[in-house]
Amino acid sequence: MTPIFTWITRCATCGQYYWLEDAQELPLDPERSFPPEVRPLTADEYLAAIDAGLADGPREFELKVWAWQRYNDAYRDRPLGTCAPPVTGRYRDLIEELRDFTPVTVNDHLFRAELTRALGLFSDAAKLLMEITGERSASYLPVMWARCAAHDPGVALVPGGRHPVWQDHDDR
Repeated sequence: MTPIFTWITRCATCGQYYWLEDAQELPLDPERSFPPEVRPLTADEYLAAIDAGLADGPREFELKVWAWQRYNDAYRDRPLGTCAPPVTGRYRDLIEELRDFTPVTVNDHLFRAELTRALGLFSDAAKLLMEITGERSASYLPVMWARCAAHDPGVALVPGGRHPVWQDHDDR
């Protein structure tokens, strides 16, 4: 679960949120990773963008995932052996909404197990993990099992891995 960049930002001048792909007048420079006006959003800014109605259809799911990812930033570098606090409030609601999708691929099942664990439903997450097989999932499962066993709802580093929701393979 590594930090990701999103294609949504907030205008420094007017404060409105917008999708970069919808922007017609942003000066994009291929020599740098961000146009001058673009910066990654915080978790709370993603929630504000959702509240402002920026999400629609598939974009809504993306915004919710990115909000959850940014929320997790605070727990990425915690000391070994420590657990993240339980997820509460608006972020708990967000994770519950994300879990409503219908998993299709192995990646989707890993993602649902991760969301379930983040809610503190460790035995349910463990049951979901038992159903997952496939060589490409092998690096994720021990880390996720360990987090369930430790009753840790926080994210954990997967050695050599990316978060499965962003991978483009299917181990079915």
